Amino acid sequence: MPPPARTGGPSADGPPVPGPPDTGREAALTQLFETHYTGLLRLAVLLGADDAEDIVAEAFCQLHRRWNRLRSAEAALPYLRSVVCNLTRMRLRHLQVIRKHTDWTTDLERSAESVALLHDDQKALTGTGSRSVAIPGHRCETPLPAPSSWCRC
Repeated sequence: MPPPARTGGPSADGPPVPGPPDTGREAALTQLFETHYTGLLRLAVLLGADDAEDIVAEAFCQLHRRWNRLRSAEAALPYLRSVVCNLTRMRLRHLQVIRKHTDWTTDLERSAESVALLHDDQKALTGTGSRSVAIPGHRCETPLPAPSSWCRC
C-alpha cells in the first residue's frame, strides 16, 4: 500500500501533516489581510500597543509560517486575534522591564530656571499670612478665604 499523500490539511487519524505551500493558502492570507487588517490593528491599539502595525504584521507572518498546522481555514482569524493579543502583552511586559531598569535620574537634570520657578511655586503654595491667587498674565492678586472656612463640617 502506498504511503499517504502529503497535504497541508488535517489527516483523518492525527494532526496535520506538513506539506508544500499551496496556492489556496496565499489567496486565503490575502483575503484575510484585506478584510481584517484594520480590525486587528484596532485590537492591538485598544490593548495598548505602541507599535500596533508591527504587531499585526508579525501576527500575519506567524500565520503564514504555521498555516499548515491550522485545523481549518476558518481557524485563521481566531488564531490571528490570539497572536495579536499575545504579542501585545509580551511587548507591554518588555516595556515594563525596560522602564523598571532605566536610570531616570540622568534625564531629570534641572536647569537653574526650572529650579527657581519650582521654588517660587512652592513658596506661593506654602506662604503664610494673606493667601492669594496669581493669574498668569495679570498683576492683580485676589485674596483667598482662610482654609478653615473652606470646610463646613
